[in-house]
Amino acid sequence: MKWEKLTEVREYEAEMIKDMLEKEGIPVLIKPLDYAPPVFVGAGGMVEVLVPEDELERAKEIVSWIGE
Repeated sequence: MKWEKLTEVREYEAEMIKDMLEKEGIPVLIKPLDYAPPVFVGAGGMVEVLVPEDELERAKEIVSWIGE
């Protein structure tokens, strides 16, 4: 299975996205980023949210609220 990046978010946001997508039957991997941007207190580290390539478009629709 090939995984594609859905988004980069803080760790706590990634957990919310993961829960949302898994409820829709979409597998999710959360991968810490290799670099460490400045972290604000309570914000958590930055991670990548990955989904299977064939589920990427559906996952984008489900989490379209990100960045609004």
